[in-house]
Amino acid sequence: MVRQVYARIQKSKPGVKQSGAFVTWNPSPTNSTRAGFQGTRPYYDVYSDWDSWMQEGIVDMAVPMTYYDWGGTYQADYTRWMNFEKDRHGNRQMIIGPGIYLNSLTNAIREFLMTRDPSPAGNHAHGFSGYSYRVPYLNGTWSGFSPSLWRR
Repeated sequence: MVRQVYARIQKSKPGVKQSGAFVTWNPSPTNSTRAGFQGTRPYYDVYSDWDSWMQEGIVDMAVPMTYYDWGGTYQADYTRWMNFEKDRHGNRQMIIGPGIYLNSLTNAIREFLMTRDPSPAGNHAHGFSGYSYRVPYLNGTWSGFSPSLWRR
C-alpha cells in the first residue's frame, strides 16, 4: 500500500512528499541494521516496515514516535531507537519524535538535546518533533517549558 500511494503521488504530483509517523515499540533494535529492525515489534507485530520504506525511498520523511520515559527503565530503548533512526534514514529525512509528555521537565529537555547528538556511527537526524503539544512535559505547561528551551 505504501508503495502504491508513493507511486500515485509521483505520477500525479511529484512535488508532494509522503511522510509518516511510525511506532517504535519494545524491543528496541539491538543495532542499526536491517536485521536489528526485523527483531522489533513494528516489523513483526504490525507490519510497519518503515525501515525498508525509507531505504527504498518510498517515504520522504519519517517521524518515528520515540515515546519513552527517560526517568523509567527505558533509557536504553530510547537511545537505541534514536541511534537507529539517525543511522537508517537513507537519503530521506528523519525527524526524531520524543514523547516529552512522559518526562519531567529536565528529562524532556534531555531527550530533545540527545536528538542533536550524532549516533555512535557519526550520523545525525534532520530534526525533532516533541509530542505532545498540549502537555509539553509531565504535568507541565508551555509557560514552564519554553524558558528552558532558551537556556540550551
